[in-house]
Amino acid sequence: MSGFVELVERGAATARETADALLAWFKRFGVVIMWVSDRGAHFKNEVIELLRKALGGAHHFVTYCRGQMEP
Repeated sequence: MSGFVELVERGAATARETADALLAWFKRFGVVIMWVSDRGAHFKNEVIELLRKALGGAHHFVTYCRGQMEP
């Protein structure tokens, strides 16, 4: 999803909110197979792992650096 930006107002950066936002994105644009994110708790948890497995994706974690995702 690199290069695509969407601002979504959410109550908090929780696993459930993140999963809901990802599902909404995938419904509109299709499932992204390779997910790349930082190691934030809202990305690194059981809810996101179950979603990833259900959708057949792979999740690569990177270190947050200079405000950008850098592989």
